[in-house]
Parts: sequence; structure tokens; C-alpha cells
Amino acid sequence: KIQKLSTKIINNKNPNQQLTQQTKTKTYQINCASSLRNSSKSKLKQLKITETDLVNLLLL
Repeated sequence: KIQKLSTKIINNKNPNQQLTQQTKTKTYQINCASSLRNSSKSKLKQLKITETDLVNLLLL
């Protein structure tokens, strides 16, 4: 029982790391979206990315 409990505690450390990684990924995505939004409209048209696409990216 003690061994099972200690394994649970060790496994519990992982979700925090996962969450941190997810947060970093989302932050990166938001930064990318912001950079794209700050690009000129013609560049957005060139990339075939619409404002809606950017909003959807932010909502991922």
C-alpha cells in the first residue's frame, strides 16, 4: 500500500509538467496569432489567413 501511494505521488508530479507545457504551447500559439494579426492586411491575404482564423487559433 505504501508503495502504491508513493507511486501515485510521483505520478502526480507529471500533470503539473504537462500543464506547464500546454501553457507554454498556448502562449506560443497566441504570440504567433498576435504577430500575424499585427501583419498588414495584404500579408494576411497572401497567407490566406483571415481574422476568423486568428480568433479560432486564439480559442484553441
